[in-house]
Formats: sequence, structure tokens, C-alpha cells
Amino acid sequence: MYALLAELLESHHTDVAGARFALAWHLGWKRDVDGRVTLGLCHKVSNLDRELHASAFDFVIILRREYWTDPLVTELQRRALLDHELCHAAVKVDDHGDPLRDECGRVVYRIRRHDLEEFGEIAGRYGCWKRDLETFAKQLDRARTPEYVGYIRLQQALRAVGVELEIDAIIVWSEAERTEALAWSTLARQAGPDGLRPAIPEHVKIATSRLELATVAVATVPAV
Repeated sequence: MYALLAELLESHHTDVAGARFALAWHLGWKRDVDGRVTLGLCHKVSNLDRELHASAFDFVIILRREYWTDPLVTELQRRALLDHELCHAAVKVDDHGDPLRDECGRVVYRIRRHDLEEFGEIAGRYGCWKRDLETFAKQLDRARTPEYVGYIRLQQALRAVGVELEIDAIIVWSEAERTEALAWSTLARQAGPDGLRPAIPEHVKIATSRLELATVAVATVPAV
């Protein structure tokens, strides 16, 4: 979990990469009266705790253990949950947009709210009637455009031409590498099984080779 945390910080949350995060389980969250259940919570450590404990963390991310350890929950869903909670962690800035620091010279952090807070039925009746809805809709539209290459979309495109890769292998690629891999899979599909396929991109070849080596390693482990 901490390896995934570090990867997400490096890839998507560089503004708080210097913060210290702790991960913790929660075992007692119950469903509310509407049937919803809390899956995670990002908690900012108080200034008093930071003052009294030199090694104190800046944030504690609390996760619902029942959900995280459920075998039906995918790695992509776990990744999305942790990524979501990291989005709550933000740096407090001054009027000039520079990070604020306290009397000890430490960066001051804050909890960022969700971009969208609305009832589905209101959105259904009135559409994008306020700015946060417009912003959210634009992000969804961006994810639907042919130019944007999402993880699931690329995995399915590669699978269609016989390249089976886990999401974990695709996630580490840059947007340019994902775009290149999608373009290759499109051309390979158009060529058909008997046609002349274009050269496979090097990063796709490397990921495929690693998967094959891992499969062989598992297959050769002696039974106990």
C-alpha cells in the first residue's frame, strides 16, 4: 500500500509529495440512513500534534479494511480509492499563490473539498447549472474523447490484438506512451491476423516480456 501511495504521489500529487502520510484501517464504519458507506477518509494532522511530535505525520488516510481486502475489489478500484483520498491533501497558499509556512518553517497543509457535490436527480433535471458541475462534465467529456487514452480503454484495445497486460503495467506509462500504444493497436487490428503488423512499441514489448517472465517464474515454482 505504501508503494502504491508513493507511486501516486510521484505521478499525480507532486504538490504534496513532501508531506508525510500514514495509512490506517477503519473497522467500524456503518452504512448511513441512505445506505451509503464510507470507503476512505483523509485526515489532516492537527498543528498541536505536529508541534508535540517531531516525527508526526501531516496526513492520515483511513481506509475501510472490509472494502480494501475484498477479493472482488480490483486493483484499479483500490488505486482509484487511494488516489481519491490523496486529492483531499493540498498545500495552503498565500495571496500570491506561494505555499504558506508556519513559525517553524514547515509547509502548511489543508483538506481540499470534492469538486462536485450535488444530487443526481438535480443534475438530471437542470443539467450543468453551476460551475462545479460544468468542470466535472468537462472532465468526463475529456475522458470520452478519442484523443484521451484511459487505462481501461487501452487495456481493451491491446487485448483485442492479443496483448494481455495488467492495468499495473499500463498505469506507469506516460500519456505519450499510452497514445503510441493505442495507435499501434489500432493499426495492428486493421492489419488483421494475417496482415503485416507495424513494429510493436518498445515499452509495450518490454511490458509483455516482463509479464511472460513472471508467468514462467510462477509456473516453475515447485509445489509445497
